[in-house]
Amino acid sequence: GSAGLLTVRLIQARNLKKTDMVGGADPFVILKCGEAPEQKSKIVKRSRNPRWDTTFEFPYPGSFVTLDVHIFDWDRLGKNESMGHVAFPVADMDGALRWYPLTPTADCPAPEGEIQLECTAEFPDLRPSQTDVTDTGPLPGAKFGDMAWTTQFRPDVGDSGLVALGHGALCRIAD
Repeated sequence: GSAGLLTVRLIQARNLKKTDMVGGADPFVILKCGEAPEQKSKIVKRSRNPRWDTTFEFPYPGSFVTLDVHIFDWDRLGKNESMGHVAFPVADMDGALRWYPLTPTADCPAPEGEIQLECTAEFPDLRPSQTDVTDTGPLPGAKFGDMAWTTQFRPDVGDSGLVALGHGALCRIAD
């Protein structure tokens, strides 16, 4: 089964807060989700309406984990300055492209602007794979003839009669 995947398309932001520096902000984005290492976008120089058009992928962390998308103003000399962030649980990701208003961070109590994201969660395949199922071998006495999907009578099962051999188990039928 697939382990699951989060795909985050970072499109653009608009109307970001004016910074004190002449020439406007140099915004970039840091994305965090679960235990995975954080990922960074490139820096867009001198823009309050930056466009990134970048796709990021994270291993599926569970539907209760939060994706955090944090915009910073890059500063060549000092500390990068927070411009606000958005955060929402993986369970809310539906693949729709939409604008999210930036919300406050500890260092940016009054953010301005919005960020456009498209977040898709591919949930892990939770069905057991064939390796998880016990007793998938051919029944005693079976000859290796044609392969067939089958459910066979097992005398040792008592009253329940038919026994399934697990998900997708192939069992060979005697000629």
